[in-house]
Amino acid sequence: HNVGTITLICTNTFQVHVIHIFKRIAREANHVGDRMAAERSSRTARTLNHVALGIGIGVMVLSIVYILVLVLVN
Repeated sequence: HNVGTITLICTNTFQVHVIHIFKRIAREANHVGDRMAAERSSRTARTLNHVALGIGIGVMVLSIVYILVLVLVN
């Protein structure tokens, strides 16, 4: 039960940090007029956010399947 919760919390924490870091980089790039760097940082943040979300959902699904198998076996 705890594996899914811990994974969800860790994945969510990772997402928050990624968004914050790359948002700051994009903001600074926009401030100095570097549109390409801002777009690149924005795309990177979005990609890493999607990866973290996918990992979190995948682990949650695997945890549910694992628990269901344990319940059905017993």
